[in-house]
Amino acid sequence: MPSTNDSSNAQSDDHSTLRPVGVAIGLAVAGLVVNVGASFLAGLIAALALGPEAVLNDGTVQFALGLPGQLLVFAFALGYVRWRSLDLPISLPSRNGSLLVGAIVAASVAAAFGLTLLRQAVSGSITSTIGGMVSATPSLTLWIGVTSVLLIAPAEELLFRGAVQGRLGEQFGTWPAVAGASTLFAGWHLLNFDGTALGTLLAAGVVGAVSLLWGYAYERTGNFAVPVLTHGLYNLTLMAITYAQLTA
Repeated sequence: MPSTNDSSNAQSDDHSTLRPVGVAIGLAVAGLVVNVGASFLAGLIAALALGPEAVLNDGTVQFALGLPGQLLVFAFALGYVRWRSLDLPISLPSRNGSLLVGAIVAASVAAAFGLTLLRQAVSGSITSTIGGMVSATPSLTLWIGVTSVLLIAPAEELLFRGAVQGRLGEQFGTWPAVAGASTLFAGWHLLNFDGTALGTLLAAGVVGAVSLLWGYAYERTGNFAVPVLTHGLYNLTLMAITYAQLTA
């Protein structure tokens, strides 16, 4: 018959296992609240200054309103990484690291297009927030791509690779941490799509799938600059392709 001490130790082990999972989920949710909340507040201010029509119909204004949220996500994630003293090595990628960045970007784009075709066959077409923004202003795609490299990718990677994956990795090791961070990253992007429930889930799943590649790249190199570059250049590539399609 198990002793009271054995039962207490088992409960303690359960709590120590579940705690980092709860923290990881909490970080993702808190980051989303910070991002959406800042964008909503910026939207209210813009509506008062520019009028509701500009906020609702101008893609450039809509994109700009999302930037304060990204800045706050970066600050929030950086604060947690420093408070937790998580290891976050960053340097210019070596020659092999640069080749890996290129390979991962190419693989991410190929995977995204392949999985998107599969998703469309299963669930039909859906719309995205980015697609709505750039449809009337194709040149905005290029600004989004550049901003992704400079701000969006660093902020999101700091949250999901630095904070979430770093915290999960302390308890569970490499691959569970990569999978957990990518799953939360996919959930974080559910609001980016509009369509059927199945289509939205599958579209977010595509985001999670390419995120696995970025998490792998981070663990492979131990250099935080690598997932930031792969994420940013992936987004830039997609925006360049979108621009070419819109202006063809």
